[in-house]
Amino acid sequence: MLKIFFGSDLTKNLNIIDNEYLFKITELLYNADKKNSILTHNELVLRGFESYNLLIGLSSHFRNLLLSHDEKLLDIMEESDDDKIRFNKQAKKLDIQFIEEGLDILNKFEINYKLSSNPKIHTEIALIKSAKENLLNKPFLTKKEFKNLKY
Repeated sequence: MLKIFFGSDLTKNLNIIDNEYLFKITELLYNADKKNSILTHNELVLRGFESYNLLIGLSSHFRNLLLSHDEKLLDIMEESDDDKIRFNKQAKKLDIQFIEEGLDILNKFEINYKLSSNPKIHTEIALIKSAKENLLNKPFLTKKEFKNLKY
């Protein structure tokens, strides 16, 4: 019997996290919203995804954001034209330093994932470090950013 999957069913069966989650979590990390990034991670775990899938997805997402900063590198992205536009739009909102350091943090946590005795906590620490790095790299916060800080 042939089984046909659509949309989120297909991504779940392939263990691929939907781009919507990756765009959302990136925004949360950039805004140093540790609480909601952890809650979103938990939501994915409850939906049947492994934490490793989030680390892989975010690493790939941050790579695409890095490539999006240079128009000449858009061609090597393995994304649809519509997604390339979305990546470019999000990349313009983010500091390049946040993207580079986030990619470094996520890559290190992805490499060490198999060594962790508690993968969920391991991934939560990666999210916290990514959010913290952005907060530490800002020379000052605007009044709006200060009000929106989540602890």
